[in-house]
Amino acid sequence: MKSIKNGFASAVESAKLGDGVTPYTLRHSRITHQVMSPKVKLWDIAAAAGTSEAMIRKHYGHWAPDHLDDAVNAR
Repeated sequence: MKSIKNGFASAVESAKLGDGVTPYTLRHSRITHQVMSPKVKLWDIAAAAGTSEAMIRKHYGHWAPDHLDDAVNAR
């Protein structure tokens, strides 16, 4: 386990990502950016993240470019 932590710390330092970057930080950023892209489907993001589409929608859905379309277009 120590070699994984050392390897990750070395990669963070080499990439100049700064203090406080964790594997969770990178996972969160990746999912957020994928959800923001209209080209990536939520179920594909969920599959790549190893979770459910419902979890992606609940925690990251507000980043989707069309998430308020129904409210804005309601008459």
